[in-house]
Amino acid sequence: MSIRERLVLSHFILVLLVVFLIGVVSLGLVRNFVLKSATETLVEQAEQISGVLDARASVFEQRAAGLALRPLVRLVSQLTAADLVFLGPDGRVLIGSERLASLVGVLFADDQETVRRAMGEGRTVSSTFRDPLGRLSVVAVSPVQSAGRTVGAVVLVKPVTEVTGTLTRLFLLFVLSSLAGLALSLVVSFIIARNLTRPLAALEGAAAKVAAGCFDHRVPVESDDEVGRVARSFNRMARRLGEFHRERQHLYASVSHELRTPVTSIRGFAQALKDNVGGPGDRERHLDIILEETERLERLVNDLFQLARLEAGQVTFEWRTVDLAEVVRDSVRKYRPRAQAARVTMTFEEEEDGGPLEVRGDPDRLDQVLSNLIENALRFTPEGGRIVVRAFREGGDSVVSVGDSGPGIPEKDLERVFDRFYTVDRSRARAKAGTGLGLAIAKQIVEAHGGRIWAGRSPEGGALLSFALPPAGRSDGAVTGAVRDDGREKEGPAEEDPDKTKAEGEVGVL
Repeated sequence: MSIRERLVLSHFILVLLVVFLIGVVSLGLVRNFVLKSATETLVEQAEQISGVLDARASVFEQRAAGLALRPLVRLVSQLTAADLVFLGPDGRVLIGSERLASLVGVLFADDQETVRRAMGEGRTVSSTFRDPLGRLSVVAVSPVQSAGRTVGAVVLVKPVTEVTGTLTRLFLLFVLSSLAGLALSLVVSFIIARNLTRPLAALEGAAAKVAAGCFDHRVPVESDDEVGRVARSFNRMARRLGEFHRERQHLYASVSHELRTPVTSIRGFAQALKDNVGGPGDRERHLDIILEETERLERLVNDLFQLARLEAGQVTFEWRTVDLAEVVRDSVRKYRPRAQAARVTMTFEEEEDGGPLEVRGDPDRLDQVLSNLIENALRFTPEGGRIVVRAFREGGDSVVSVGDSGPGIPEKDLERVFDRFYTVDRSRARAKAGTGLGLAIAKQIVEAHGGRIWAGRSPEGGALLSFALPPAGRSDGAVTGAVRDDGREKEGPAEEDPDKTKAEGEVGVL
């Protein structure tokens, strides 16, 4: 059963139950009201008749009392629209109206208690009981008194079916109106269910298209309620899936492209060695090329694996308070010989007071970030150029920037330089032996430290790659806490099983 059918059925059942309960309660209240009104009317009429007869009470003591009262019985029965009985002092029927005429001379015994109370207490008593004809009736008994003693009684009897006769017509009217209301509720519930389920049907169709690979399909948002919010969330999910799909396709293409060049070189020179092409010097050069391309493949695989682990949160960080300025000094000191060999001037500028830039981080990972940024600058800075590494405090954060005098980064590429395999000039990057993953790895490490990284134009005219980390007392990143076996606090994710980590990392990359 579809949601629409369930909504219509549940709405119909709910309306049916409500109508039934309202009908039962209403009819019961109306019935009680009608019976109460009829009883009060009979009591009032019986008291009026007995009041008139009090002046002629002697009639009840005559032997021919029935004959004397007959004209009065006929008149009163017609006026009250009820059956009338006059009782003698012993409770026997003196005379009755047409339907009760056969009871003359017998005790009005079906509810003798009501008669006894009325004649004994000298007051009008009403009740509902079965009369001598077996009818469920409303009965009012009013005593007739003479000189302070009861000489007879007036009994008015009205069958309940006659009192509640109008209820039957009311019930039929109620049934007809209920059927009309139920039919209308079916139509309304169908319209409501259709309007509610139409967006869900659109979501179902869109989900099927997205599952089939059509990530550009969107669901129209027609409302601002829960269904509308679900539609917007679905559209965001479809957009992210499309972006992920495109990133995955780009990753496949990039990995294939990056692997094809070294593999082709290795295969070509290995084939040359197998065929004994060239002399001993050529074979030595071929082996060097094969070794160089193998090392390049190894770097690419290692970078891919590390990036996958970083993105999956599977890398353990040894968190401690670190002087970021000292980490930068060590990195500059380490790369200065390479810069000198490439005839590139590398300088380090820091705060005038030379004070520490304390951050909470892993010094080895931060050194890796700096290494990637400096190597990128060395790769694209021409001979005779300049690289300036700066460390300073800005707005409470510790900032490090690496600027060079190379060709720089076009404005349109500044947002994408930290994407995997993204290079401004792919052929030039390949010539410089880069894997296209260094900046992506640097971004993941910086963000794991609660920092941010960005690219811009350097005062030296080339690229400027910068990152900022919060001070040691504050961390904006998702740094989690764990506990060592000895009870001391160890921040960062717990160490994963190596085989499991490797497998999950490989899945994250591909």
